[in-house]
Amino acid sequence: MKLQEEVIANLQTILVTKLRLPMQPSEIEPGMELFNSGLGLDSVDSLELIAAIHEDYGIELNAEHTPFFRNLNTLSEYITSSLAAAL
Repeated sequence: MKLQEEVIANLQTILVTKLRLPMQPSEIEPGMELFNSGLGLDSVDSLELIAAIHEDYGIELNAEHTPFFRNLNTLSEYITSSLAAAL
C-alpha cells in the first residue's frame, strides 16, 4: 500500500472515531468534500481534525492550509509531501 493510501485510510478512521461520524471509514470517498455538501464538517470538526493530524503525523496546520482541507485526496497529498520533506 502506498503511503498516500495509508494516510487516506488513517484519515477515514480519524473522521469516524474522533469526529464521531455515523458511518464506516470505507464509506468516506477520498474525493468527497469534507465541508458543505460533502461530509458537512464544521469549524469545530476542522479543529479536531487538525489536532488529530498533529498527533498522528507531527504536522502543524493553520488557516493558510485551508485549501488542503477540500477532501481526503488533497489533505493526504499535503501530509505525504510534508512527511517526505521532513526526511
